[in-house]
Amino acid sequence: MRLRPLKADIRNAQDMVMLDVWTTYHNFTTSQQVYETAKILLRSAQESEELALGRYKVGKGTLNDTLDAQASLASARSQWVQARYNVLLSRFDLLRAIGSKTWKQDLGPVLTNNIDTKKCSKRNYSGKHPCSTFTCYTNKYS
Repeated sequence: MRLRPLKADIRNAQDMVMLDVWTTYHNFTTSQQVYETAKILLRSAQESEELALGRYKVGKGTLNDTLDAQASLASARSQWVQARYNVLLSRFDLLRAIGSKTWKQDLGPVLTNNIDTKKCSKRNYSGKHPCSTFTCYTNKYS
């Protein structure tokens, strides 16, 4: 008779684990979609800022338009950073939910410096990357 409650407890624990895995998987895929959208928004904001600045320099645009474009770019950068953080966090949470004991190996490349200095035109003569601009990051992840 005591086996029935124990089997029910085991089944309940299995259901809880499955729910946790599915929930974290859904959160991870959602955060990836938000990240992709944030990249598109960032590229668009960069182009708008360049266009507004170019128009201002030739006298066709106003300073307000340029400042608005720069504010939009700053907001897009902030959203991109937050989206990237959420992807990393949800990926770690998914690895935890599936019981990965090698999360450092799984996330290692993601947690290290992600600037690809070979592709960046801002690399200086010593080969070191002198900046940490979002343009460099977005070139890497475009």
